[in-house]
Parts: sequence; structure tokens; C-alpha cells
Amino acid sequence: MKNRAIAVSILLGLFLLAAAAPGQAQQPLRVKIPFSFVADKVTLPAGEYMVQPARFGSSVLIVQRIDSHQGEAVMVTTYAAAATDWKSQSCLVFRVYDDRYFLSEMWIAGTRTGRQLPTSPIEKELAKSETSQEVILLASLQVPKH
Repeated sequence: MKNRAIAVSILLGLFLLAAAAPGQAQQPLRVKIPFSFVADKVTLPAGEYMVQPARFGSSVLIVQRIDSHQGEAVMVTTYAAAATDWKSQSCLVFRVYDDRYFLSEMWIAGTRTGRQLPTSPIEKELAKSETSQEVILLASLQVPKH
């Protein structure tokens, strides 16, 4: 009976860990981006942005500027990305060609899964003649307001 109780406790703990990660991955990220960048096919100006799934479990991300009344925003389709290690910080990853920045990935602290954006046609053209670098911007999880 004691072994069964231990087994049930372990399974319950694993279930709670598995259930917590997707919920955390659904929280919006807040990040200050000091350069203009391309998300999908849209160029967005430097500013403070909120990046979040369009709805729970969605592969579509909303990238919305929050420090301006202009309301610059774009919805981008993404696909799942997996890392070999747990991410210690939430972040956005940009690929850079000369002085052109392209949003390429989003990662949430405490997980090994993220979202990856498809390569835009402009970026594909630049990749033919230039090598890229990566720029990683740390982001904070936006705590939901109650």
C-alpha cells in the first residue's frame, strides 16, 4: 500500500509539472526592442512590445507595440521549437543581416519548448549573400492583471 501511495504521488507530481508548463508558455512576454525589425513580412519600429499567443494553444503569435498610441501589431504563424536544455530566461531571438533584424524565435523561462517564426522572403534573399548573427533580448513574463 505504501509503494502504491508513493507511485501515485510521483505520477501526480509529474502531471502537475506537465500541466504547469503549457500554462506558463501562454503568458505574454514584455520586451523592449531597441531597433526596428521584421516579423513575418511586416516591419515594426523600435519600442516596447507584448508578444503572446492569439489564444490558448494557438500557433499564432500577436506581436503588439504597447508604448505607442499607433497600435503597431502583427499576427504571425509559428511552429513549435524544442531546445536541448531548459531555458533559464524568457527571450526573443533575432537574426541579423547587416542592419536588418528579423524576429525568429520566442522562448519561455523554465521550459524547453518555444515558438519559431518562418523565414520571410526578404530574409531568404539576404541569406543568399550575407551571413547572419543572432541577437537575444531578454523578456519578462507579463503577470495577468486580476
